[in-house]
Amino acid sequence: MERTIAPVVPANSSRAKRIAKQLKSAYPNQQLSNCQAATAKLFGHKDWHALEQAIEKRLASAPFDEELSEEDLATRRTLQADILCRDLGGIDPYGNYESPADPPHKEAMSESEFATYMAAREGQKMMRFERAFARWHVLFSIVAVLELQPTTAKVPPAVTFAKFMTLYDAEQIKELPLSLGRWWKRNIPYQPGVAEALSRFELDPDSQISLMKFGAYWGELCFHYAHTIDWMMAMGVGYLIAERFGTIYAQDSGAIEDAHSRIAAGVSKDEEKFLLKEVSDIFYSGVGRFFAAYPRDDFGEAFKKQPGAFQANAKEAIKVLASPRSKKGIWNHSR
Repeated sequence: MERTIAPVVPANSSRAKRIAKQLKSAYPNQQLSNCQAATAKLFGHKDWHALEQAIEKRLASAPFDEELSEEDLATRRTLQADILCRDLGGIDPYGNYESPADPPHKEAMSESEFATYMAAREGQKMMRFERAFARWHVLFSIVAVLELQPTTAKVPPAVTFAKFMTLYDAEQIKELPLSLGRWWKRNIPYQPGVAEALSRFELDPDSQISLMKFGAYWGELCFHYAHTIDWMMAMGVGYLIAERFGTIYAQDSGAIEDAHSRIAAGVSKDEEKFLLKEVSDIFYSGVGRFFAAYPRDDFGEAFKKQPGAFQANAKEAIKVLASPRSKKGIWNHSR
């Protein structure tokens, strides 16, 4: 039997209209009417008209999020994420989107096998890209539900997140698109439209929705311009976005606040070390989640094996972005 969301009826339509507009911003390729329809489903109604009728007639409401048990809230949010993934992302949230297996090393191939592999290589690259974006949509739908919290009794307050285990603070992350736009214009002048698009992107450092959208754009550029943007720049900038995602993930979990209060109450050095390691693990788990749904799907596995390499490349990318005349960050094919 298909699980459904019990109809939640807000006091008026303003909250639902706000959610629909936020979804339109999160999914800019969708029509507002589609976002309204998805909003109605998030509230447990079959369509926008049914939601409006329920509000107008003041029908009885199912419990809001604050009134649910942790288990029931988790179930509701899973169903809401499924709705966004299917209706606005166009993706089955339970599909198999694992990256296709890498072929055996070319030295182990026969001549005919290698010829077949080279012929299929471009198709496999696009398959990897498409599956990565499917994984992106699955995670994005979860992030959108957690950030927008459509069925809380009150509009959740805006939250700002401190710098934690990151190379950039919030203001520096906010300026990252503009810095990248300047770098692109200087180093890849034959695509000025991309420089303009990067520069115009309004990145909210306190929104995982915004971070994922910008990460998807930069990751897609690094996929399509893999022979232009070098490994340091692709990896380093990706990590700067991912670590901000990770710090929000860690702070949202409450682990940092809990660790600080327990340490302040008095613990042994070993216990303090354990608590800080626990928080660090949550942070890196958030960064890993980001890269697991990244257009450059090779970054996910690379981060698991060598997180330090990402941090080192991010430090180099920061130097490049800070230098107005830097020509670093692109492959020099004349070498």
